[in-house]
Amino acid sequence: MAIEIKEIEHLADLARLALSEKEKEQLSREVGQMIEFADKLSTLDTTDTDPTMFAANVYNVFREDEAMPSLPTAAILQNAPSADMECFVVPKTVE
Repeated sequence: MAIEIKEIEHLADLARLALSEKEKEQLSREVGQMIEFADKLSTLDTTDTDPTMFAANVYNVFREDEAMPSLPTAAILQNAPSADMECFVVPKTVE
């Protein structure tokens, strides 16, 4: 299944990637091969296969939440490029 260059350009635009024409052609072929492989998987007979969420037994290994003393605010902010009172100052990212 071939993926058109136009679709690759759209995906590259969404990902903010600058691709050369050669890279676009290569990606078109490679993505097409990935889709063909995924299509092959859909032909497998899975009627006798139990659905599983994990391939292995998984259990929660996290510790319980406990209140603990933290670093002092001054120590945390001492390496910050910019701080205002008790907060990090970061550039605006949303208009």
